[in-house]
Amino acid sequence: MESTAKKKNGVLTKIIDMITGIFMPIVPAIAGAGMLKALLAIISLLGILSTESETYILLEMISDAAFYFLPLLLANSAAKTFSVNPYIAMAIAGALVHPTFIGLLNNSIETGNAVRFLAFPVTVATYSSSVVPIILAVWFMSYVEPFIDKIVHKSIKLIMVPLLTLAIVAPVTLVLLGPLGALIGSGLGDTVTFLNEHVSWLAPTVVGILNPLLVMTGMHYVLISLGINSLATIGIDTVVGPGMLISNVSQGAAAFAVAVKTKNSSVRQLAISSGISALLGITEPVLYGISLRFKKPLISAMVGGGLGGLFIGVMNVGRYAQVAPSLVSLPSYIGPDGFSNFIYAIIGCIIAFSASFIIQIFLGIEDPEEEAAASEIGKEVVLEPDQAEEALVN
Repeated sequence: MESTAKKKNGVLTKIIDMITGIFMPIVPAIAGAGMLKALLAIISLLGILSTESETYILLEMISDAAFYFLPLLLANSAAKTFSVNPYIAMAIAGALVHPTFIGLLNNSIETGNAVRFLAFPVTVATYSSSVVPIILAVWFMSYVEPFIDKIVHKSIKLIMVPLLTLAIVAPVTLVLLGPLGALIGSGLGDTVTFLNEHVSWLAPTVVGILNPLLVMTGMHYVLISLGINSLATIGIDTVVGPGMLISNVSQGAAAFAVAVKTKNSSVRQLAISSGISALLGITEPVLYGISLRFKKPLISAMVGGGLGGLFIGVMNVGRYAQVAPSLVSLPSYIGPDGFSNFIYAIIGCIIAFSASFIIQIFLGIEDPEEEAAASEIGKEVVLEPDQAEEALVN
């Protein structure tokens, strides 16, 4: 039984490590592009720049580039994760978004004639901004490339390994893996859409409650990948980003409540600094320094996260860009319909902050003053010569 459990944990750990290795390297690129999109939304709503102007169009193009060519970014990071040649992987990703391939598929839609590779039909699918297809392709490549490298003589490896890898992996991707990945990706998107239409309150509520525990286990990286996929498929993320934002705010509030209640200066300093960090999207300091240490702040943060998550779920709040879940990223909640989504996001943050802060004030903590005092016992006391003489006399 124990060995089975270890094996399951090992598989789960490998999956989490794989997802982390693939998605985390590309976060800066898509986060920067996401914030630029948010900035453009503000500029457009305030009428600072016309959406018809060439400047706006060029800036919009720049903000779209990281998402449109997302398969190439993922190909690079996935290749490093699966230990294959990143440039061959990117070449395969390039085939998925190549203008000629897109033209063939568009022509197939217009004429009704299937595109074929040899005798195999190529399924019509959109791969720009896609996530799953290229990951499946690079995973398949991780078996093909090493096998070819093993059987090809070293004198011709430089030419034959890339040639055969491209010749095998790219067609299989176009015919089989790409459509399968597109189906999986659209399925995830459809799941999010279903939740939004029928139980919109559920998913962000659960994320708001459980996010601290997910961060502890590393499972939040799985959520990040789902959020990226949701943005790529339906253009909005109403589950991952909003839920994690609310959770981070509630954890920051719990830390500030600890700072108010504690009489220990070192705990107060840690609570304030880690609370600010949580509001800026980095929760590890408050999680490991405050919440898990004192336990009650974790409870307060989970309750506050659940209440805030429930509100943004009911109001169907979503983010329109992949950015860090922090107060700084709130502009990413400004959408094409104006500021209502943005305002609801702010209200959700206020609910989460207030609930977590008030609950933690009432719960309090076991202040470690006695621990600090106890740590003074046993310390060597060093006296100055005149103090020592006085002590002996007395």
